Amino acid sequence: KRLPRYSRSRHDAAAGRRLSRPTNVHVAHVIIDDAVDTEFVRSTFPEKYAIKSIDGILSPDHIVENCWHLHTQPRDAWTFELDTHP
Repeated sequence: KRLPRYSRSRHDAAAGRRLSRPTNVHVAHVIIDDAVDTEFVRSTFPEKYAIKSIDGILSPDHIVENCWHLHTQPRDAWTFELDTHP
């Protein structure tokens, strides 16, 4: 049986807490909420790519910076969900 989206998120968060406390593993859910600046996006959606500086395409370097920040967080302030969008 599939859980509704909210239930899945709560279930994932609870599973993350159960795993992280005894094993010191940081479990996180990363949401990338738009197109990422790749060759596929450039060639498939040229009209969206043309206005990328105004609104809408994520830089891979900036996504990596956010994930690195998530990775280096102190244990007493771990983030479970990281929502990345322009």
